[in-house]
Amino acid sequence: MKKNFVILSIAILITLMSAFLDSTEVNNSQEYKQYLQQAVNGELVYGYPFPYIKMHASDLTPPFPYTFLFEYENAGEVLMGAFFLNTIIYFALLWLLVVLFKAINRFLPK
Repeated sequence: MKKNFVILSIAILITLMSAFLDSTEVNNSQEYKQYLQQAVNGELVYGYPFPYIKMHASDLTPPFPYTFLFEYENAGEVLMGAFFLNTIIYFALLWLLVVLFKAINRFLPK
């Protein structure tokens, strides 16, 4: 039971950290306008493997080129279904790794 709780905690952390892996690069004012339009349409989403955070656009005009990363203050909506699905996927992968390492450890000479 304790092992599953630890694996679940790590899976939740990985899910939360996955939002920081995505970025949007803007090189000029035209691309910045497209970025703003994507934000208005709800197309700026972060998280892996399934995006679970919809972002609002930043109000500041950045110097170009600029890379927009996940910004906590601009998070608009959290898609809980995708968040839980990501967590389940990471939990399953971590659990399989633990089982695999245990199986390998049994065959190693002691």
